[in-house]
Amino acid sequence: MKMSLDRRSVLWIVGILVATAAFCGMIVRPQFGRLVSLNAMIDREHTEITSGQNSPQSIAQLQQEVEELSRLAARFDEQIPREADLGGIVQTLAAFAEAHQLRPDSIKPGAAVTYSDVTGLPIAIRVRGPFQAIFELIKSIEQSPRLTQMERCAVIADNDGKAVTAELDFRVFFRAS
Repeated sequence: MKMSLDRRSVLWIVGILVATAAFCGMIVRPQFGRLVSLNAMIDREHTEITSGQNSPQSIAQLQQEVEELSRLAARFDEQIPREADLGGIVQTLAAFAEAHQLRPDSIKPGAAVTYSDVTGLPIAIRVRGPFQAIFELIKSIEQSPRLTQMERCAVIADNDGKAVTAELDFRVFFRAS
């Protein structure tokens, strides 16, 4: 079988070859160069990331972070204990008031309110004494290891002008088990 090509077929074949060459030269070749460049950039980034993972500085920093997280986790039971321990809370408040030379007129717990994972126990305390001492009492409550939330603080000057009466409402939290 003999195949013969006429001039028209040859022109079509040449045209297709030219179009294919133009496509490869103008579209495929630049994209291939870009692909090579991106692969090189990925290799550089990968090398940079893996070299930093094993450096002594990185390991030391991770150890410090682990120690800090362990310390915070150990304090969690102290911040949000499993039981309300109302007696302990009242003793602590009385000790704070006594330490700041305040006279506690009343300490009244309220009805506990349960949130999703914790329960808040409202406490209302009324104390009398110098304003600075009441300010120190509030700081002591806020700095106690137990998680507390101050809700209201009303300070009223007494008639003699030497002392004030403060009404403090706050919540003490424990786990809702």
